[in-house]
Amino acid sequence: MIKFLKEKKTNIFFILFFIIVFILSTQLMPKLSGSFSKISGITVKADILLGAVISASLLQGKKYASYFALAAGFLFDVFVGNPYALSPIVYFLCAYSANFAASPFSRKTPLSVLLISAALLLIKALFSFFYLFATASSGGQSAVRLILSGVLPEYVANILAAVIVFTVMRILMAIFRIPVREDIGK
Repeated sequence: MIKFLKEKKTNIFFILFFIIVFILSTQLMPKLSGSFSKISGITVKADILLGAVISASLLQGKKYASYFALAAGFLFDVFVGNPYALSPIVYFLCAYSANFAASPFSRKTPLSVLLISAALLLIKALFSFFYLFATASSGGQSAVRLILSGVLPEYVANILAAVIVFTVMRILMAIFRIPVREDIGK
């Protein structure tokens, strides 16, 4: 009975966390991105939803996070209006690959999440590069320019966002006494 209540509490926590992150990602991040692009001339939108998926995978396991990844990716594409609808695939690949990338690291520190996210977010950077290359090929921009002005700044922003989301998630899990799964990867 106690195990059932702990699992229910964990599920409610992650559902509410993903709802809040989803709202922030669809409402706040476009505004911040617009403000940043006016200042720097580069449009960069950190994907905090992907950071939440990676964090959930590291803290609760790939099977647990895969459901959230598919749902979050699908809902993000529906509400944001991505015409290619690749977010569920990217989110799922990141959630499922997190344990493989995390095997040499501790899953409890932001530094390890920084290194793990750097490896995992290469998946999103690759998809972003192909998307930009396909849409900008008529404009005649070179691949190097696309990487330097689009993919690389977004990659760095996503890594930092993943670390921030992980840190917030760990603090909230400690406050609400949500246990971290210790048997992940065994």
